[in-house]
Amino acid sequence: MFYTYIHLNKDNKPIYVGKGTGKRAYSKRDYKEQYTVKIVEDNVTEEQALDLEELLIAQIGIDNLYNKRPKGGFSKALKADYTNLKKQVASLSVVNKKRLAKVVIDDAINGNVDAIREVFNRLGKSWQRRINNLLELNTQELNVMTHNGVTKWQKEQKHKKKY
Repeated sequence: MFYTYIHLNKDNKPIYVGKGTGKRAYSKRDYKEQYTVKIVEDNVTEEQALDLEELLIAQIGIDNLYNKRPKGGFSKALKADYTNLKKQVASLSVVNKKRLAKVVIDDAINGNVDAIREVFNRLGKSWQRRINNLLELNTQELNVMTHNGVTKWQKEQKHKKKY
């Protein structure tokens, strides 16, 4: 089980937010100021501890903390192997399958083409058709807008100036 903790300075203001197990919260940090430890939530899953850590960092503000990132990470880095994803998924526990799903979605959001393809291929046929239709409509609109190097907006602006 995990916990979420805060390091507080002598004025009782948060200076660091983290998640851990065992004595992690009490391991010495070099903040160049004294601090105390407050366990905010105990006996939770790693995912719950990370969610609370992220929420606290957002509420306090990353600029007010020694934290380097607005979100902690899982204790063991999990990366998607897009060349062998089916085998990777088959070898994982249920908890790690959920973690991997989040990794794939994050990768897709960040523009990883393999991740986007993986998410798209797992959608039902009706969602795939909807997305393809949207892409086709937007592509046609984009082609119309950039025809002959003059955007539709520019043409409209020129037309408006005449009258």
